[in-house]
Amino acid sequence: MNIREIEITTYPIILVSDIHCEINKIRKIKSLYPHNKIVCLGDITDLFYKDDKNKNIIQYFIDNNIPTCEGNHDSHISGVVNGNTIMFLDIHNSIDIDYYNLPKHQCEYLSKLPRGIKLNVSNGKYYLLYHHLPKDIWGFKEKGTLSRKDFISNYNITHDCLGVCHGHLHIPFIEEYSNLTTKRISVGPLKYDHYSIIDEDGIKLKKL
Repeated sequence: MNIREIEITTYPIILVSDIHCEINKIRKIKSLYPHNKIVCLGDITDLFYKDDKNKNIIQYFIDNNIPTCEGNHDSHISGVVNGNTIMFLDIHNSIDIDYYNLPKHQCEYLSKLPRGIKLNVSNGKYYLLYHHLPKDIWGFKEKGTLSRKDFISNYNITHDCLGVCHGHLHIPFIEEYSNLTTKRISVGPLKYDHYSIIDEDGIKLKKL
C-alpha cells in the first residue's frame, strides 16, 4: 500500500478533507493558518464537475505543496483521464476520457496521490490518515458500526498509533474504543466548513 510519511515538528497540524472543488474554503484555512502544516485526506476534486473547478483546485494544491491522500473522486477522475476507468454515472455513458480536460501534469499529480499518510509526531507516536478504509476505495463505516476488532485489523494499529483520521463520511466525530488508546476521527467535509487540528494535547474537531 502506498503510504507517505511526514515528520511533524511544530503544532498545530491542520487536517482537511472532502473539499470537492470549494477552493475558497481551502484558501480560508490557509489564511487562518498561514505558517502551519495543512494536510488533506482526499477528495479535493469532484467527479460531477467538468468545468475549471477541478483544474483550479488541483493547481492550488500543487502550487501550495499541500500533502493529500487519494480520495474516491480523485482516483475516479485519475482513472478516467488516464484511460483506466470508465465513467460510472448513467448520464456520462457517452463521455470519453477528455471529459475533464485536465493538463498532463495535473493528471500525473492525481495518479501519484498516496493511499494514506502517516504523520510521525514524536517519540515513535503517529497518526494514520486515510480517505476511507485502506483496503476498499469505496468502502466506509459510519460512527458506531466499525467494531474494535475490525478497526484494529483494517488499519494495522499498534500501541504507538494515536489516531486514525479519515474523511469520506461527510460527518465529523471522534470515536473511542474500550481498552484502546487509538481514536477514530472522522474529520468531516471542508466543503461544509469542517476541519480538525492536531496539537500537543491531541486532536480537536473545528468549524470555520
